[in-house]
Amino acid sequence: FDRVSEIVAFLEAASRDEELEIVRVKNGYSEACDSERNGGFRCVVMNLRVKTIETELLGLEEHVCEVLLILRAFAELMSEEKHRRYILLRNCRRRPSLFTTVAEWLIDFFRCCRSP
Repeated sequence: FDRVSEIVAFLEAASRDEELEIVRVKNGYSEACDSERNGGFRCVVMNLRVKTIETELLGLEEHVCEVLLILRAFAELMSEEKHRRYILLRNCRRRPSLFTTVAEWLIDFFRCCRSP
């Protein structure tokens, strides 16, 4: 996408598509989005299900796909190395939850902080 308005048009078209079930949309362009937490990276994340005869026959009609809607300028800056660093930073910030024990969180924290 070259402009945010193109992302909006895509979302509107997807919302009218009877074969798509939009599960969630996370707007990274929103003023409420903390750009410092993600290194300034901006995109829209759309989680969806594809509801077709083919997905039903394959047993995939409940599978949730994640689609990143991103401006070309951001996409051109992306690289595997930058994404790896983002994942390490994000994991270091992760707080323990019901699904991770404090020990797991500490191990992950020290592992990613030692990585170059």
